[in-house]
Amino acid sequence: MAVCLKIDYASVQGLVDDMKTYETQVEELYSDMTTIVQSLVTNGYMEADSANAYVSEFTEMLGPDIENLSELLTTFHTQLSEICENFKDADAQIAKMLFK
Repeated sequence: MAVCLKIDYASVQGLVDDMKTYETQVEELYSDMTTIVQSLVTNGYMEADSANAYVSEFTEMLGPDIENLSELLTTFHTQLSEICENFKDADAQIAKMLFK
């Protein structure tokens, strides 16, 4: 059984675009969640050191993970884009060699 490489560039680019959208959505969702948690204190729903500690703990616990997730999504969609472009370029170079 022969194994061949097939890449649907348009479909892969669609996946890249989806990953970029998800990255933006993750960042926006975290921003919205942080605003809501901070509003507990800023709106006076909670007061005292424990309220401030709750807000700090939320951002300190979740912030780095969200940042890591965002960076991973960037890495993945960048890699997919580069792989797609590399294969597209290689395919074009092979085609040029065949039709000289």
